[in-house]
Amino acid sequence: MTGEPTIQRVDLALIRMRRLMESSTVRRKFYARLGAPVDHSTIVVLRAILAESADEPASVGDVAHRLMVDASTASRLVDQVVKAGYVERSNCDTDRRRTRLEVTADGDALLNNAAAIRTEMISEWVADWPGDDLHQLADLLERYIDSIIAVERT
Repeated sequence: MTGEPTIQRVDLALIRMRRLMESSTVRRKFYARLGAPVDHSTIVVLRAILAESADEPASVGDVAHRLMVDASTASRLVDQVVKAGYVERSNCDTDRRRTRLEVTADGDALLNNAAAIRTEMISEWVADWPGDDLHQLADLLERYIDSIIAVERT
């Protein structure tokens, strides 16, 4: 395979990045700044409900699909965020079998705060990077994600 050592470098870099982002050090710093006693899954579920591609309010099935988990896991996770007051459930107007999930003002505030903290942390990590490098990183990451989506849809 052409470029195999480079592909292996990409693979290892992605593994390292995931481990770093999920490390106790990074998570502890993030949640200390967040100042709210929430589970990581709360933020993940809220993001799944507010997915950019959504044309209408999300359902538990949408959450399961977006998080790539089974329906029972998604249902349990949604129950937790509903109980915490970050999401409201209502019946769908067009399909009685479907439940609509809508993020509350508290959930929206939590997500906005989390996004601001992530932006601060990333800014700290790349503070000494030239702007062009940062733009290139963003462009390449977006392109990589788009490539994965395109290949996996086939």
